[in-house]
Amino acid sequence: SRKNLCINPDVNVSASTPTSKINSRCLDLNKDSKSCCSFKSSISNQQSFRDHVLLSISDIEDLVTTGNKINACPYYGARSTVPAAEIVTLPYHSLFHDQTRQALGIDLRNQIVIVDE
Repeated sequence: SRKNLCINPDVNVSASTPTSKINSRCLDLNKDSKSCCSFKSSISNQQSFRDHVLLSISDIEDLVTTGNKINACPYYGARSTVPAAEIVTLPYHSLFHDQTRQALGIDLRNQIVIVDE
């Protein structure tokens, strides 16, 4: 979620910032390509993020660290890796909620799903 992955200090102000506020700020900031979030706007940084993340299995902390290092948005960067990924890990609700899964571009047909309690 943006709450866990956003590295823009203007959007994710503090650990206590509500998720709904982070989502709204992010969406508002990215409505217009001219005022787009600086962490999302660089296509080369996003591509570099995607390429780096696809080299190994990453957890949320790894995505945030990579985003900070490359100056790229971990939230949108992680979403861009899904089509090329061989393994995708995600929270239960993202897997079992149709609309979320579709928004992430995850198609479960002919896939192996492992659920770890």
